[in-house]
Amino acid sequence: MLIYISDKDFIHRICLLACDAPCREGTYQDLPCGKNQKKICLNCKKECPRGTYMSRQCTSLGNAECKDCTKKCTAADYEFKRCTDVDDRECRERRDLRFPSVSSNIIAENMKDVSLVNSEELSRTRGFHIDRGSGFFIKGTVTYFKPQILLQPVDHSVNNELDRFNGSPELVDKYCPYPVPSYYELGKFDLQNITYKNKMYGGKTFIEPCETYMRHGNFPNKQHTSRYIYCSQPGPVTNIFELRSGFGSSTPIWIEKEENCVSKNAACLNCTKTCAKKMRLQGGECGVTDKDNGRSPRLPLCMSCCADSNCTNLCETYHDYHCQTEQCLVGDLLGFQLRPIYDNSNNVYCHMTPVTNDTVMELVYNVINYYETLVSETLIVKSDGSWITTGKMHYGDKIVDIDIDSKVRQIPDFVKISSVTKQVAAGRYKQGDVSVKTLITQTSAVVRPKSPFSTTSSSFAQHSCEDEVLDNIMMAKGIDEPFDQYPGSVEFLHDNHSYVVSSEGTSDLPSIRIVVNRHKSLLESLFPMAKLVFNHLQGNITRNTTHWVMNVTGKIKECPGVLSINLTDPGYPTEPLYQFVAQVRCPKTFELSFAVPTGDKSYLDKEFALSVKDKDTVHQLFVFKPAGRKYVYSSGSTQGQVTTTKDSKQPSHFSIPFMATVIGVVVLLLFIAAFGMMVKFGQPTSDVLEFKWCHLVLMVGYISFHFLFAVCASMTVFVLIVVAVNSDTTAFLKNYQQQRSVKSAFTHLELDHMERHLLAEIHRQNSVANSSKQMCDQQMLIIIENLNDLRKEIERNTTEDIVKKDIHNLLGNQMKTLAQKFTSNIDIFRERFESYIKFMRQKFTTELQQTYRSMEQNKWLTTAQFLRRSVKNVRDLENLPTRPFLQWLGIPEDLTQLSLDKPIPVPVLPKFDDVFIPGPKVHPNPATNTRSERTHQFHNFWIQADMLHSNHSQGQSDPYREEEASSYSGYMVFFALMVVIDVVWFLHRMLKA
Repeated sequence: MLIYISDKDFIHRICLLACDAPCREGTYQDLPCGKNQKKICLNCKKECPRGTYMSRQCTSLGNAECKDCTKKCTAADYEFKRCTDVDDRECRERRDLRFPSVSSNIIAENMKDVSLVNSEELSRTRGFHIDRGSGFFIKGTVTYFKPQILLQPVDHSVNNELDRFNGSPELVDKYCPYPVPSYYELGKFDLQNITYKNKMYGGKTFIEPCETYMRHGNFPNKQHTSRYIYCSQPGPVTNIFELRSGFGSSTPIWIEKEENCVSKNAACLNCTKTCAKKMRLQGGECGVTDKDNGRSPRLPLCMSCCADSNCTNLCETYHDYHCQTEQCLVGDLLGFQLRPIYDNSNNVYCHMTPVTNDTVMELVYNVINYYETLVSETLIVKSDGSWITTGKMHYGDKIVDIDIDSKVRQIPDFVKISSVTKQVAAGRYKQGDVSVKTLITQTSAVVRPKSPFSTTSSSFAQHSCEDEVLDNIMMAKGIDEPFDQYPGSVEFLHDNHSYVVSSEGTSDLPSIRIVVNRHKSLLESLFPMAKLVFNHLQGNITRNTTHWVMNVTGKIKECPGVLSINLTDPGYPTEPLYQFVAQVRCPKTFELSFAVPTGDKSYLDKEFALSVKDKDTVHQLFVFKPAGRKYVYSSGSTQGQVTTTKDSKQPSHFSIPFMATVIGVVVLLLFIAAFGMMVKFGQPTSDVLEFKWCHLVLMVGYISFHFLFAVCASMTVFVLIVVAVNSDTTAFLKNYQQQRSVKSAFTHLELDHMERHLLAEIHRQNSVANSSKQMCDQQMLIIIENLNDLRKEIERNTTEDIVKKDIHNLLGNQMKTLAQKFTSNIDIFRERFESYIKFMRQKFTTELQQTYRSMEQNKWLTTAQFLRRSVKNVRDLENLPTRPFLQWLGIPEDLTQLSLDKPIPVPVLPKFDDVFIPGPKVHPNPATNTRSERTHQFHNFWIQADMLHSNHSQGQSDPYREEEASSYSGYMVFFALMVVIDVVWFLHRMLKA
């Protein structure tokens, strides 16, 4: 049967067969073939970029695929498999890492496996057990624990009120050596018609009795004086009470210093009186006429002549220095007393302070490694500043940190003891009351010092009326307790007036928290650091089926000693794989073995960084294992394709065909001989059957030996020919083994020489590296010192800049605050200043009037008064007016007519901003500073012979008016200076506040 196939179909089938053929090895199909296109095969991707791995291999149907490797491992993991061109990165937890194997002379503390529970809190129990990890634990017992605040009385031996305490002396001896008053009473007392004098001490005025050879006038007794502040003028103390009108006025009197001066004074005065009487009775040139009205110098001249001639001997001794009179004042005073008031209900108040350096706790603990006790310690904890202020304290040594809480939230400083019920109450002294600055309408007020005995009745009385003694005193809110009571328990101890303060209740007991620092090594804290011999630090890396194994050996100079060891993967330099502290005991050498699980291929390289910190420095050891040979196995089908390669077959051994040939020939000859002997063609059968077997054996033997002889002869000839032709090669082959031995020996010698050279070079390089390392360490130390100096300089500069900014901001804020306060107080100051000016005008006018009255009543003007009365009697007979006595004496009286309503401007105050803002100082123009010239007043010029009436002729101005104007200007200068002093004092107090 014939099948017809057209050419078109045949070609199509041939094309289909070509499309179905796969791409050759190393390529993949990018586009399939179709009717209008050919199949496109592209080369496979051979490797992936760095940071990616090949997730799918290249096949004939698709290219290889690369994916990004997983991100680097976190601090809690380590890199089990690295990112390569064929593998993705794989991370595993660090807790899977086994602790390294160490030699028997090492005690290791794994700093990566420290227990999270490193503290224990004790309240009722006294023993504790803290598991550190790595076989370490701390076990201890609290042998003594008294978490109480011990109080003792404050030493007020300098300032106290024991002389005013009205309680039983047993209370002082038993409960408190310096009882504190319940409160103080600040009282005001009016003292009228008191004779006193002002005495200056330290720039302040104190009021004292008027005493010379005797006490003059009325003044309180000395015991009464030691408890009071006396004020004759308004001041800080008097301003808080309402004052009656007229307070501050007084009359001056002159008192003799010595008793013998009194008789001299009387004799001199009687002599001058006698002269005055003679002038009135005798008449003549010195007689009294109606023309004498205080303008003629005749009477003063005559009086002077009489006194010079008759009274010189009597009056000259009186006017000596010893008989100069002293001025005293007679007027009303205000007395202020700070009187302590004690509780009369057998209660004692006492000011207390916590006791420092008191034993709070004693602790005994042991540091144990498995079953070996490494160290035993005893701690004695004593109270410190934190304990006496907060009731808490922190204490620590090289191993444990102790936090003690007494649960006393408020440390008392004041106690109240009842001598009847023996109950004790404690608390804090009240500090929040109002200062004594408000107006007190009554004669007394209940006050307390801002701290116990900061102001006492005796220290209060030692101040002047001008002192700000009320700044340290505050108003009390009625007669209440001087302290805020503490809710806890207070117990009185019968030794040394001591008291014990404990926690508020039984539910909140005192506690002890014992902490072991997780980041502090126990071995480093207990034992000294070792010195590592760096040349003996060696390491190597091997690989088994599941782990990278790094073996390290080293040596220290003296044993025992402590080393801090870290093993780090260079790819993660900040997160060590192993971090532990090892104590190396004797012998001095040690061994370490690290096994890090891995999934890397065995042919990959590996590197570890080992850092060892010893006594002086940190040693770095980098161990690197190079990559091995990479074996690549290919599998796949060649799909019927056979590749033949010439010289791919080796020739067969010569004995095999030779033996096969010999055996074949022998068998063939035996077969032919047997067949020929047994069957003879053309002979009768009987003859054939007569053949004997010995003939056959003999024939076969003959032929076989003949054949063997021929072969041996032929082979001998062949060998002789070959040997003759290849004699040189044969000699070489005979000597090959010996030559190879000789060459191997030379090679070994050369390798030994190279090994010695390399070892020497390595030692030299090590010495060069060590010297370079030492130089580098020295340079690094210098650089570190310079960096530290630079850091300190930067910190200092930064701190200075910050401090300057803080000071600038603080000054700015303070300026704003003070400006606001100054603005709010300036109006108050103006009002007080105006009222003060008005008061001073009144006081000044009153004192002037008192001065004129004192002059009129002066006993030394008795003769002038006598003569004026005589002149007045004569002028009255003639109906002529007589000038007043002071005008008659020539003393102006216009100063008594000062205007009280004329405003006095407030002095120019400096701008507040100028106080803090630096700038050029502006000096006042001297031309603008005018000062009134000093004037001289001769109040008693009427008895001076050189005062003539010729200056009072017609057409000339009245000298009395001029002198009155000059006197007024002098008083105004004094008054202005006094006002300026008050303003400066006010500004000083404002700025000081």
